Amino acid sequence: ASGPIYFHPRKDKTKFPVSITVTPVVLDDAIIGAIEIFRDITERNTFEEALKKNEARLTEAQKMAHLGYWTWDIASGAIEWSEEVYKIFHLDPKIYHPKLDSILALSPWPEDHVRDQELIRRATASREQGSYEQRFLLPDKSIGYYYSTFQGSYDEHGTLVSLMGTISDITDRKRIEERLKEIDKAKTEFVSLVSHQLRTPLTAIKWHAEMLRAGDA
Repeated sequence: ASGPIYFHPRKDKTKFPVSITVTPVVLDDAIIGAIEIFRDITERNTFEEALKKNEARLTEAQKMAHLGYWTWDIASGAIEWSEEVYKIFHLDPKIYHPKLDSILALSPWPEDHVRDQELIRRATASREQGSYEQRFLLPDKSIGYYYSTFQGSYDEHGTLVSLMGTISDITDRKRIEERLKEIDKAKTEFVSLVSHQLRTPLTAIKWHAEMLRAGDA
């Protein structure tokens, strides 16, 4: 069995990590000895440390950009979210476990429930990266919005096996856009009202002028 990691000294008095594997030697159902294998794991440790640093940097970058990522295994239905995705939806990863039906429940509008089929169709028809916008309900019942990109992964036969993608919160942007639409609508209605109010007295003046001309005749 693999034991703990030791740091073995070199001739230059520096140390390097060593993994020790112990395998018992059995004869007639009795252990008569053991074989110890010492393995230099310097490269493995260096790789693992670099990987941890990259993961930490990626996590920090996602937090700064409010960007998360997700994966979806088509065959098993398994879905995985990064930490930032849970934050976008205001959900606790210890309580909420993403599944297709529970994700669809976050967007309780029937016209939005064909998204999973649409993603598969688009990924199957074209292997290029796709994107979409989606509304969802926040825990306080207000409506949020996110933007997601996705890319398919295929087996040797060209069959779609999984989807992976990114997700970013665009709620603030959509709310600003909706507010601007409301302002534009109100502006249009105001201009129309003022225009009508201006036309009304002008029409009355024109009518009186025509009546006066008719009387003079």
